Amino acid sequence: RPGYARTIDRVARSAVDETRDLYDNACVLLALAALFAATDRIAYRKQIEILLTAIDTTLADPAGGWAEISRLFGSSRKVLTADETSAVSSGLLSCAIPNGT
Repeated sequence: RPGYARTIDRVARSAVDETRDLYDNACVLLALAALFAATDRIAYRKQIEILLTAIDTTLADPAGGWAEISRLFGSSRKVLTADETSAVSSGLLSCAIPNGT
């Protein structure tokens, strides 16, 4: 599944908790953006684009915007409003793609 699982066992190299969560994936996105900004390696930029696509597909809410957690897990967490989605999207893009490039 696209996106990053909530918990990974580094020794076993497997997911312990498969939940996809907006906050968790935003943290990964921020780390990738920092790596890209520090190294200018295109591999990090590609991972950023893949993760943004995963967030848009895995965490999209039918009512619009993003759900905080994948609906596959039956969460009761709130769905972001259109204004919140716009603010998050702008923030993610500004972190992920320095100077708008």
